[in-house]
Amino acid sequence: IGTPTRQYNYLYGGFIDNPRRVEVLRVDYLATPTTSFYVRGITSREVSEGMNTAGSNPSNWPQLPLRYDLLGRGLVANFTKVISARTVNEFTAGVNRGLQDRWPLNDTVLAANQRSKTGLQSLGQFHPEINSLDIVPQVTFGGVPNALNLATDAKFPFVGRNNIWNFTNNFSHVRGPHALKAGIYFEPTSRN
Repeated sequence: IGTPTRQYNYLYGGFIDNPRRVEVLRVDYLATPTTSFYVRGITSREVSEGMNTAGSNPSNWPQLPLRYDLLGRGLVANFTKVISARTVNEFTAGVNRGLQDRWPLNDTVLAANQRSKTGLQSLGQFHPEINSLDIVPQVTFGGVPNALNLATDAKFPFVGRNNIWNFTNNFSHVRGPHALKAGIYFEPTSRN
């Protein structure tokens, strides 16, 4: 319902189904009273279905419900050595791989947003080769406050693979009332 100044109060909150599962396995080994080692593995899976999945929907109405899969796997190993009553060295190395996929929730949703299925195939495109799913163009309406817009994420569809390796070495020493600490942290990352 509009006001006398034609201001409308359309709001859409969205819906999302977001189950998440995380599994962790850790094994500790005390080699000597001053030397310990552990290894930890983790696997996680998060699936979001609906609108506004992982910040992926710039539309302000339920135009294109999505499915966002996030699968993660990681492994870390830690070696700790107590050198003396006042000195400890700890080394950790790990790797993590994240796999992300974002697609339409189902074929019906995709068809409702394709140019050829909605009668918009005659609209021109500057680069049709980058619109492999034949998604309708983005549209905004000026002059109408809070109007609906047709919009999809610029990175849609999205497939991402992230690899992160990290290495740390921390050295701690207590000298009198002072705690001295030094360390190295190195984390190369790749995304493909």
